[in-house]
Amino acid sequence: MRCLAAVLMVVLAFSLAACERDTETADAIKQCTTGATGRPRPREFDQCVRTCKICENGNTATCSTACRLKGAM
Repeated sequence: MRCLAAVLMVVLAFSLAACERDTETADAIKQCTTGATGRPRPREFDQCVRTCKICENGNTATCSTACRLKGAM
């Protein structure tokens, strides 16, 4: 039983570590956003989707969802 608990703890730790965003990647996306669209306007839906497609290699469906979740209209 203790072994199972230890294994579950390790799996949980790796899962949470995988959720953290790499700071280098986040910085690269910010630079790409500024270069691709000029002045970033995060609440503008079309710009958000366009930037997502260019800078994060997304597609229309995933970028539209991500932008709506970020509050773009």
